[in-house]
Amino acid sequence: MKQLLLIGAIAVTMPFMAVAQTAAPVATPTTSSVTLPDPGMVPGDFFYFLDRWSEGFGNIFTFKTESKALRALEHAQERASEIHAVLTEKGFSAPEVAQARKDFGEHLNRATTVVAGAKARGADVSAFVNDVDEEFELSKDMLKEAFRGYRDDLKDVEKNLMAQLNAAIKAGDTVAQAAIETEIDRLIDEGFSALDEEGLIDDQFEDEKGYLENALGEEQAAESHIMNAERAHANLLHEATVRGLTLNEEILLSFDDMMESAQTAMKDGDFETAKEYAKDAKAMLNEAHQDLNTKEEERDFSRSIKEKGPNGDFFDLSDLESDLSDIDEGEAE
Repeated sequence: MKQLLLIGAIAVTMPFMAVAQTAAPVATPTTSSVTLPDPGMVPGDFFYFLDRWSEGFGNIFTFKTESKALRALEHAQERASEIHAVLTEKGFSAPEVAQARKDFGEHLNRATTVVAGAKARGADVSAFVNDVDEEFELSKDMLKEAFRGYRDDLKDVEKNLMAQLNAAIKAGDTVAQAAIETEIDRLIDEGFSALDEEGLIDDQFEDEKGYLENALGEEQAAESHIMNAERAHANLLHEATVRGLTLNEEILLSFDDMMESAQTAMKDGDFETAKEYAKDAKAMLNEAHQDLNTKEEERDFSRSIKEKGPNGDFFDLSDLESDLSDIDEGEAE
């Protein structure tokens, strides 16, 4: 009887497994050069448990170390995309976000410990460890993009709410005004929560990165950090261009100096020093990203001020221009 039930369960879920394995990812436009795949079913969907069951079923028949690691990272990237979808639908505090975030971390841990375990047993992982490392870094970037993309989504909603608030104030609808202001405050808090989470991602997975570094060896580990810093630099430049903002030149110059020092250390065979320079260079980019966020907030605040009166009340700029014109005509007479 149990065998029949198992066969029936497999028969029911096989179509979903086929979809999960063959569906082509659909890129989601973002402000960075990282794109998220189509999340498909997400936590909270009625059949989501089948999607996860098919993942676990597939893991049973995955034997090679490389395949196990890359499969775990593929699932981590799916969780990142699901996190963005749930954030957009339910917000930062939704329990589905916390669960998907936990699953993401478990997938990264599984991928890196599988490689580290194989290395510890004396297996040669050199043929694929670089691929695993690249997918590991891409997975982290996708998780960052999930929270960054959510902040962008919130800003679009805030702009619409600001227009509604303007209309409510003009109409003297104090009830609607209070409700909209409360919602705007909530969205601002959501944005800060997402920003904080994004900034913690690299530090949260230092142990997992360490497992890969041990498997890579000193030289390849240093090369990995240099490549990661260069990728983060390219992503930051792309994001600044999309947002229409200028990056802090001093920070960028410091980044270039550190990267030059890292390359020099690599040529000298001092791989540990090269790695530290690359890590410091990437840390400088985090500072540049914070500066970018500050500039964007200042720009948004400046735009909102143009729509507000001196006491914070909204008014129509065209009305102000008309009043100034009347004043000028009066003075001329």
